[in-house]
Amino acid sequence: MDDPIYTRDRFIQMMTDCRYAALTVLMAKAVAAYDTRVYQYEFQHRTSLFSMRPSYTKAAHGDELFYMFGIPLLRDDTGASWKYSFTQEERDLSLDMMAYWVNFATNGDPSDSTGAVRIRDLVTWPRYTSSQSYLKLDVTSSADVRLRESNMKFWNEEVPRLMGKEITTAYITMRLNPNVRASKNSQKP
Repeated sequence: MDDPIYTRDRFIQMMTDCRYAALTVLMAKAVAAYDTRVYQYEFQHRTSLFSMRPSYTKAAHGDELFYMFGIPLLRDDTGASWKYSFTQEERDLSLDMMAYWVNFATNGDPSDSTGAVRIRDLVTWPRYTSSQSYLKLDVTSSADVRLRESNMKFWNEEVPRLMGKEITTAYITMRLNPNVRASKNSQKP
């Protein structure tokens, strides 16, 4: 613990997991327990536009919105790239992300491009099930399972246990929508 760089990086990871990742994983497990289509992702790309950020920072909350809304693809009136420079890989990532979201809205599956025009092949985005599959979105996206599993167990199981709480999928669902009845399959997420 004498290394301040290591301490800083672990603190950033802890805060990310506590405030964003653990809650997202908990919600994905709860909703998937009701046989609902769930697709989880973690945006991991460090955008070149944000080069003024300290070098130790990675993707920040909300950075993916630039890509989902096609900001890297914008052009000015002359047809030149927008005033902010994005790399070709970032433009491709934006195209991919827009395709995933359109596919999901159209077909209920981000990897199903039936009826859509695609310039490139997409990495298959697996459905979130008991395998806890998710997509790591980056200029070289890939599928993975169990997002930082030991960290998620700490935040979603150990911390509630230490606080005398038990969190089940039924509890989460009822908190979201009191009109939903807990199913027989309700379990600890």
